[in-house]
Amino acid sequence: MITEFSFANKLLQVAKGLATYVVPTNWYLSRSGRGGSTNDAGYCYCVWLRHLRTLEKFGWNPVQKKICELGPGNSIGVGIAALLSGAESYTGLDAVPYSTVEQKAQITKIINDLTLLFQKRAPIPQPEQYPQIVPQLEDYSFPSWILAEVDSLANLTATKTSLIEGLDGPERNPRLKYLAPYQHIDLSGYSRSYDAIFSQAVFEHIGNPTQTYHLIFDLLKPGGLSWHVIDFRSHGLSADWNGHWTYPEWLWSLVVGHRQFFLNRIPLSAHLALATQAGFEVEGVMTYAEGEHQTLAKKSRLNPTQFAKPFDRMSREDASTVSGMIFLKKPAAEGETETSHCGLN
Repeated sequence: MITEFSFANKLLQVAKGLATYVVPTNWYLSRSGRGGSTNDAGYCYCVWLRHLRTLEKFGWNPVQKKICELGPGNSIGVGIAALLSGAESYTGLDAVPYSTVEQKAQITKIINDLTLLFQKRAPIPQPEQYPQIVPQLEDYSFPSWILAEVDSLANLTATKTSLIEGLDGPERNPRLKYLAPYQHIDLSGYSRSYDAIFSQAVFEHIGNPTQTYHLIFDLLKPGGLSWHVIDFRSHGLSADWNGHWTYPEWLWSLVVGHRQFFLNRIPLSAHLALATQAGFEVEGVMTYAEGEHQTLAKKSRLNPTQFAKPFDRMSREDASTVSGMIFLKKPAAEGETETSHCGLN
């Protein structure tokens, strides 16, 4: 098979994978910056408000909603932004305990910085500042309805104060929870608890997405929404963004090594199929194709015929989709009441 990947580069990736059987996993986590996001308030503000802007077409807002995030990584700042925009509560579910919940000074700074951005009604950061963040928008202005819904700037300040004071409480703040590693926690008590569950560039790293979609379905209330940004790129393993699909399974297993959260290489259509099998209705899909946004990925020199099995049978749409955002709804069974999409209704 002809690939764009040099033999030497493939050997390097295999060597890194084999090294994971010798070097402790914690070392790799520390080298990767402890999680998938940052402790930058601007990043968290950008992610959350871009999500909110995108969700406007579904008539959804976070006011008085119980919200859960899958894989917040080293920052729960996106969850804090959700609380500042009127959410009733936030729960972060992580497979590895990255979060700063136990680090009061760091989380206090994030709360203060995010509150200031909301008070200033700062515009949503554009691709020039955060070029890799999806979704991208047509309108990056601050969604003014937020402060109208949460009632006032005074209420915003009160939320900030309660979050900071809650960090000293024996049970922390009940509005802000972090559960990790969630796969070793009994979550049966959280069944049908959340109005919304979301993630940002997490699902491409999940080893068992089938189980995860079923878990999300169980945790959502009837009528609840779930949305996920999924990055289908090779994450630096290849000169072309889709070069990870050129590896045959036996070679890819060596590259992955002992790393629990690497890339699962699952394309968009497979995610939609798994979500549907879990019981979800697909409300919408946003895709970003290669070459459309140069900050995300240039057009690849590869085509599906150069991919390894089974990826060589991939559709053109899957093979050209660099990133996507999927919107899912948990339907209510007959006689059940759906959670309201609109904040105060």
